[in-house]
Amino acid sequence: MAQAPLPQLHACARTAFNLSPQDQTYIFDMVAAPGAGTLAVSASNHVVKVYDRNTLQLKSLFQAHAGPITSLNFSPVDANMLLTFSRDGSVKMWDLRTSQAAQEYRPSHHLELHSGDINSTGQAICAGSELSGQDAHLVLWDVRAPQPVFAFEEAHSDDITQVRFSRVHATRLASGSTDGLVNVIDTTTLAPGMSAEQIEDCIQQTHNSSSSISKLCFFGPADEYVAATTHTDDLFLGHALARPGDDSDQIALFRDLRRDAEKAGVPVEYAVDIVYEPASTRLFLVCGTHDGNLSVYHVNQHALTPATLLPGGHTETVRAVHWDPATGTMVSGGEDSMLVLWGPNPPAAPLPRSSGKMHTASKARAFSPY
Repeated sequence: MAQAPLPQLHACARTAFNLSPQDQTYIFDMVAAPGAGTLAVSASNHVVKVYDRNTLQLKSLFQAHAGPITSLNFSPVDANMLLTFSRDGSVKMWDLRTSQAAQEYRPSHHLELHSGDINSTGQAICAGSELSGQDAHLVLWDVRAPQPVFAFEEAHSDDITQVRFSRVHATRLASGSTDGLVNVIDTTTLAPGMSAEQIEDCIQQTHNSSSSISKLCFFGPADEYVAATTHTDDLFLGHALARPGDDSDQIALFRDLRRDAEKAGVPVEYAVDIVYEPASTRLFLVCGTHDGNLSVYHVNQHALTPATLLPGGHTETVRAVHWDPATGTMVSGGEDSMLVLWGPNPPAAPLPRSSGKMHTASKARAFSPY
């Protein structure tokens, strides 16, 4: 069945993360607090800025880490608490009312942390690490204590680039790595002292995408599926749990998003993110071009269907988006250091263009861990 296109979105507000034309800071990531209208944005200078999600008005800022920030997550039970994960080896829980770290978490020995998430009950934190020795580590904490409760070393053989808890099953975790694997893990019984065989039994599903994982999410009404993009711009869809008697748990594999998009007449040079909309049970893929244009595709088992275009918001590569299906709005951030708010209604007057100050020198320093 053909899916209805999304409404056309217009760039209705724009703000620079840094106001100095000489500042070559670019945006890494963004996350919105559930129901609070608050947007947190991280950048290459290791700073987090907090904005009003609906206006892009700056509310606060703080120096979060001594190294690159690799993940941002709001607590699902307290919109004032923000988690940041960093390659400096720390996880910090920030109280946005004071812009101070209320708690800091570290692995039992130094590891660069490349990804992280907090579960749907707000009780468990997991971080994915760089490769250390022969294994990369999934490190779990109880939010109440700074010491880890478990370190899982059997899941991946290279840097863990994505960690995602299910929004439906609080103890179900998906991880993705540069080793090409996507693992789905039941964290319920993980405990110190378990044998390697017992730990491996907690892995409920393994998919091999044959390419380094870039983005990862659960989708479906019960989070029964996983979707992943790769650093070579493939898109993988699979079942989250192994199905007895079925040899193939792969649903679809789009090997070259650029080629599939060109068939639809829309230029695409990379994938930005995967977005699942629970209300309509639709999965979307946000793509971009290096001159700053965005496009959104509806994903189904057999094809990528253009859903809407978002041209002219940026002048450089877009690194992060936050889409709010409830309001029909999106925020995007990129290497031009600009935040753009997209909405269904065009602005009363044309917005000034992005400064486009990110040039070759800044791109050479761009943080790209893989």
